[in-house]
Amino acid sequence: MPGLLISVRNAAEAGIVLAGGCDVLDVKDPSAGSLGQPALNTLAEILETLKQLQSSIPTSCALGELVDWSPDPVAMFTLNRLSYLKIGPAGLGKFDDWADRFATLQQQFRQAGVNQPRWIAAFYLDFEAAASFDPLAVLTETKLRKQLCDRLGCAGILLDTFDKQGPSAAELILDRRRTQTLRELLTRARELGLMTAFAGRLSFEDVRTLQAARIQPDLFAVRSAVCLENQRQAGIEAARVRQLTELVGCTENTGFATTPVGQACDAD
Repeated sequence: MPGLLISVRNAAEAGIVLAGGCDVLDVKDPSAGSLGQPALNTLAEILETLKQLQSSIPTSCALGELVDWSPDPVAMFTLNRLSYLKIGPAGLGKFDDWADRFATLQQQFRQAGVNQPRWIAAFYLDFEAAASFDPLAVLTETKLRKQLCDRLGCAGILLDTFDKQGPSAAELILDRRRTQTLRELLTRARELGLMTAFAGRLSFEDVRTLQAARIQPDLFAVRSAVCLENQRQAGIEAARVRQLTELVGCTENTGFATTPVGQACDAD
């Protein structure tokens, strides 16, 4: 059964989500794009909140888009306290160009001493809007193994949407009749030891529909679904968090992903 990742924008929301229950706590700035990078002080406050609450929940952080990212030595030190990092492929129209840029970024992180968090490779299902590539078309078993596993040592993959005003990820999959292709990708990734997450304006109904269609990622990743009036830039509501955790079936701090994942993809 899939677990649940919830994205928060500040320490207050982190407290609400921890009380309501989820499997992975994600940090992002929803006003800065699909994978908006949070301010350093905001990230530090959230991590301090987790420490004070003695929470061992796995944490992830969005870093924006690969084409926009530049290293910040101070921020890099803080990132070492996280479990996972994710960054988007917008503006990179070819998969091989994305892989080259990703490998260069990873090298910069290693040189800065950031070795603790593992990488989640993020891809956009509405790739046209993101001026990117179609992940369901390029992520064959060969690409997964040679690039994501052997070369980049990723812990997992995230399928998301770039345009948060456009169709949800579920709509993109179901309307374009790509359900079977997605199932096959999730199966290939799991066989290679890659954790899988599915995001993109998922509503409660989307989650029900995906479950009925036997689309079973390791994580459903949400923000707008647990926010006031389903608006991702509004505040998170405790009641909606509880309702979604009941729907998905996860419990607070279950220990999901605290054991090593993606062992087939360990970096060289």
